[in-house]
Amino acid sequence: MNELLVSLIGGIGFAIAAIASYMHLRRQLSWAPVILRIAAVIAIGLNCAYFTRTAYTQGTTELFRHNFDSTLLLATLVGLVGIGVHLSSALRGLDGFLFIVATIIGFSLLSVIHQPSNTFMDRPWFVSHTLAFALSATCFISSGAAGIAYLIMHNVLHKKRPTTLVGHVAPLESLERFGRWTLTIGFPLFSYGILTGVCGVAHTENAERAAWLSDPLVIFSLITWLIYTVMVLCVLLRPQFRGRRAAMLAASGMVIIVVGFLVIDFASTLHR
Repeated sequence: MNELLVSLIGGIGFAIAAIASYMHLRRQLSWAPVILRIAAVIAIGLNCAYFTRTAYTQGTTELFRHNFDSTLLLATLVGLVGIGVHLSSALRGLDGFLFIVATIIGFSLLSVIHQPSNTFMDRPWFVSHTLAFALSATCFISSGAAGIAYLIMHNVLHKKRPTTLVGHVAPLESLERFGRWTLTIGFPLFSYGILTGVCGVAHTENAERAAWLSDPLVIFSLITWLIYTVMVLCVLLRPQFRGRRAAMLAASGMVIIVVGFLVIDFASTLHR
């Protein structure tokens, strides 16, 4: 299945879903949810068909050795969360933010098409390394999207601006709770990804080990893990970091994840 076709159709599908979410939120158009579901299902279905075909022809281990496939997996997972949020009446309006992120990730696939496979991912058990990072990134992005939605609605309510958004968007409490739980779920998954990466480096030759330890992505991942450790501890153990402060932390964390992907694409030669 052509990677360019998958990238374009997936990105366009998520973009249409994001626009339909906005139209339903602001205009209350009855047909918008239908368009949203069709577009999102087509994008996710095409991605899943690509994964199935690639895994069948090349094997699961080979599938996750490519940066294109791992990035496509992230776009698919974010899109799935967007569909789930869309179907939840308690999280109204959050789906649009997630589909926007899925659109950005989907079109970013165009920059990683035909990149060489990662020689580090040559062990079957190490597939869990990629899955853990993809799932944790999805959780962190979902938490960040909830944080951004929280901050926007908090600002609208604080300034008492008349808007049609009020009443059509999820309550602040629901957004805060969703962001807190996704952050909490994502952290152990991210920790597992870090641990499997460390184990993989430990099993390499001494010369290769030094190169991996000095790789920008490895250093950045460790720093990110420390930042998220502080964030999770603050959110769970310090009640004063709930609400607006927690939303700001979650939104900042999503920016960190985006920077991480830039590091993969432009600074890290070993993870390409």
